Amino acid sequence: MSIRERTKSMNSLVCLLQALQGRRTVVELRHETSVMGTIDNVDGLMNVSLSQATFTDISGAKSDFETFYVQGKNIRFVHIPDEVDIIQAIQGQLQSYHGIRTFKSERKKHSAKRMDRKLAKQLKEKDLSASVSTTAAKTAD
Repeated sequence: MSIRERTKSMNSLVCLLQALQGRRTVVELRHETSVMGTIDNVDGLMNVSLSQATFTDISGAKSDFETFYVQGKNIRFVHIPDEVDIIQAIQGQLQSYHGIRTFKSERKKHSAKRMDRKLAKQLKEKDLSASVSTTAAKTAD
Protein backbone atom coordinates (compact mmCIF):
# COMPACT_ATOMS: atom_id res chain seq x y z
CA MET A 1 0.00 0.00 0.00
CA SER A 2 1.39 3.38 -0.98
CA ILE A 3 1.79 6.23 1.47
CA ARG A 4 -1.03 8.12 -0.24
CA GLU A 5 -3.41 5.16 0.12
CA ARG A 6 -2.38 4.60 3.74
CA THR A 7 -3.04 8.27 4.52
CA LYS A 8 -6.49 8.08 2.94
CA SER A 9 -7.21 4.91 4.88
CA MET A 10 -6.17 6.45 8.18
CA ASN A 11 -8.25 9.58 7.63
CA SER A 12 -11.48 7.93 6.48
CA LEU A 13 -13.66 4.94 7.27
CA VAL A 14 -11.78 2.82 4.73
CA CYS A 15 -9.87 1.51 7.76
CA LEU A 16 -13.14 -0.02 9.00
CA LEU A 17 -13.53 -1.92 5.74
CA GLN A 18 -9.92 -3.06 5.98
CA ALA A 19 -10.66 -4.35 9.48
CA LEU A 20 -13.40 -6.54 7.96
CA GLN A 21 -10.93 -8.60 5.95
CA GLY A 22 -11.69 -12.29 6.29
CA ARG A 23 -15.34 -11.69 7.18
CA ARG A 24 -18.39 -12.48 5.10
CA THR A 25 -20.54 -9.43 4.34
CA VAL A 26 -22.79 -7.74 1.78
CA VAL A 27 -21.57 -4.87 -0.38
CA GLU A 28 -24.39 -2.91 -2.00
CA LEU A 29 -23.45 -1.37 -5.31
CA ARG A 30 -24.78 1.45 -7.41
CA HIS A 31 -27.61 0.57 -9.82
CA GLU A 32 -29.43 -1.53 -7.17
CA THR A 33 -27.06 -4.51 -7.31
CA SER A 34 -25.17 -6.24 -4.50
CA VAL A 35 -22.40 -8.72 -3.82
CA MET A 36 -22.16 -11.05 -0.84
CA GLY A 37 -18.80 -12.63 -0.11
CA THR A 38 -15.71 -12.85 2.06
CA ILE A 39 -13.59 -9.70 1.97
CA ASP A 40 -10.06 -10.60 0.90
CA ASN A 41 -8.53 -7.18 0.40
CA VAL A 42 -9.43 -3.49 0.66
CA ASP A 43 -7.03 -0.84 -0.61
CA GLY A 44 -6.82 2.84 0.30
CA LEU A 45 -9.18 3.80 -2.52
CA MET A 46 -11.86 1.47 -1.10
CA ASN A 47 -11.48 -1.04 -3.94
CA VAL A 48 -12.66 -4.37 -2.54
CA SER A 49 -11.91 -7.90 -3.64
CA LEU A 50 -14.14 -10.67 -2.38
CA SER A 51 -13.93 -14.44 -2.60
CA GLN A 52 -16.77 -16.97 -2.77
CA ALA A 53 -19.01 -14.13 -3.93
CA THR A 54 -22.63 -14.11 -5.02
CA PHE A 55 -23.65 -11.20 -7.27
CA THR A 56 -27.33 -10.22 -7.29
CA ASP A 57 -28.43 -8.03 -10.20
CA ILE A 58 -31.33 -5.58 -10.38
CA SER A 59 -33.82 -8.29 -11.41
CA GLY A 60 -32.78 -10.54 -8.49
CA ALA A 61 -30.85 -13.06 -10.57
CA LYS A 62 -27.84 -14.48 -8.71
CA SER A 63 -24.45 -15.44 -10.09
CA ASP A 64 -21.66 -17.14 -8.17
CA PHE A 65 -18.03 -16.09 -8.57
CA GLU A 66 -14.82 -17.50 -7.12
CA THR A 67 -13.43 -13.95 -6.84
CA PHE A 68 -15.12 -10.61 -7.39
CA TYR A 69 -13.55 -7.14 -7.59
CA VAL A 70 -15.46 -3.92 -6.88
CA GLN A 71 -14.11 -0.44 -7.56
CA GLY A 72 -14.60 1.89 -4.63
CA LYS A 73 -16.55 4.40 -6.69
CA ASN A 74 -19.25 1.76 -7.33
CA ILE A 75 -19.92 1.02 -3.64
CA ARG A 76 -23.07 2.45 -2.12
CA PHE A 77 -23.12 0.64 1.27
CA VAL A 78 -21.20 -2.05 3.11
CA HIS A 79 -23.11 -4.06 5.68
CA ILE A 80 -21.08 -4.35 8.88
CA PRO A 81 -21.65 -7.75 10.55
CA ASP A 82 -23.41 -7.55 13.93
CA GLU A 83 -20.55 -9.28 15.77
CA VAL A 84 -18.08 -6.54 14.79
CA ASP A 85 -17.36 -3.89 17.42
CA ILE A 86 -16.90 -0.89 15.12
CA ILE A 87 -14.85 1.25 17.51
CA GLN A 88 -12.52 -1.61 18.43
CA ALA A 89 -12.11 -2.60 14.77
CA ILE A 90 -11.14 0.95 13.75
CA GLN A 91 -8.73 1.34 16.68
CA GLY A 92 -7.09 -2.01 15.90
CA GLN A 93 -6.66 -1.11 12.24
CA LEU A 94 -5.18 2.31 13.06
CA GLN A 95 -2.73 0.72 15.50
CA SER A 96 -1.56 -1.65 12.78
CA TYR A 97 -0.73 1.37 10.59
CA HIS A 98 1.51 2.87 13.26
CA GLY A 99 3.80 -0.16 13.07
CA ILE A 100 4.56 0.61 9.43
CA ARG A 101 7.46 2.96 8.80
CA THR A 102 6.97 5.71 6.31
CA PHE A 103 9.60 7.03 3.95
CA LYS A 104 9.67 10.31 5.84
CA SER A 105 10.64 8.64 9.12
CA GLU A 106 13.26 6.59 7.27
CA ARG A 107 14.73 9.78 5.80
CA LYS A 108 14.86 11.35 9.25
CA LYS A 109 16.61 8.30 10.67
CA HIS A 110 19.17 8.20 7.86
CA SER A 111 19.68 11.96 8.10
CA ALA A 112 20.33 11.68 11.83
CA LYS A 113 22.85 8.88 11.25
CA ARG A 114 24.57 10.97 8.58
CA MET A 115 24.77 13.95 10.94
CA ASP A 116 26.17 11.73 13.71
CA ARG A 117 28.88 10.40 11.39
CA LYS A 118 29.71 13.92 10.20
CA LEU A 119 29.93 15.21 13.76
CA ALA A 120 32.08 12.25 14.84
CA LYS A 121 34.39 12.87 11.89
CA GLN A 122 34.72 16.57 12.80
CA LEU A 123 35.46 15.74 16.44
CA LYS A 124 38.02 13.18 15.38
CA GLU A 125 39.69 15.72 13.09
CA LYS A 126 39.77 18.29 15.92
CA ASP A 127 41.34 15.74 18.27
CA LEU A 128 43.94 14.84 15.65
CA SER A 129 44.76 18.47 14.89
CA ALA A 130 44.96 19.28 18.62
CA SER A 131 47.31 16.35 19.24
CA VAL A 132 49.43 17.32 16.23
CA SER A 133 49.71 20.94 17.44
CA THR A 134 50.67 19.85 20.99
CA THR A 135 53.22 17.40 19.58
CA ALA A 136 54.65 20.15 17.35
CA ALA A 137 54.79 22.53 20.31
CA LYS A 138 56.62 19.94 22.44
CA THR A 139 59.18 19.24 19.71
CA ALA A 140 59.74 22.99 19.23
CA ASP A 141 60.57 23.38 22.91
